[in-house]
Amino acid sequence: MSKLYDQLKNAAFSRKDALEKKERKPLRAKAQEKAPQPLAEQRVIDDEQGAWRNEIAGKLQAFDQQLEGAPSRDGPPALGTIQIPEFDTAEDFRDRRATMATLAEAARKRVEAESNALDRARDREKAERALHAQSEALLQADLAAAKAAREREKVERHALDK
Repeated sequence: MSKLYDQLKNAAFSRKDALEKKERKPLRAKAQEKAPQPLAEQRVIDDEQGAWRNEIAGKLQAFDQQLEGAPSRDGPPALGTIQIPEFDTAEDFRDRRATMATLAEAARKRVEAESNALDRARDREKAERALHAQSEALLQADLAAAKAAREREKVERHALDK
């Protein structure tokens, strides 16, 4: 905590030096009357005992204890307050194994369903291609028949004209 305080203090002094070195613009008449007190003239509170630091550290420690359940810095915790972490029991392992088996079975079923869907999609694609090819063949046959009909009509007209 004191390291943070020292960093803040150093930053404040650096800022103060930078502001003092910076050329100041002349103040307007109204602003000259209410000029703020320069940093150099402000009173610095000297707290040799560090009461404010202790107060902040105490509050931070109290919050840490609430969040983590950590023991205080005053000393080791009382024996009655020590909690032994619970380890997984055999039943927990069995439950977990059953859950994992259920999840694995569900994953296998999903894979099988996806595989079946993929096979159906491939079959559908083959059928669509076959239908498209058949349709194309019928179109070509219709075009050939229409062309033959035009040729026949042309020949018949030519024969009638003679």
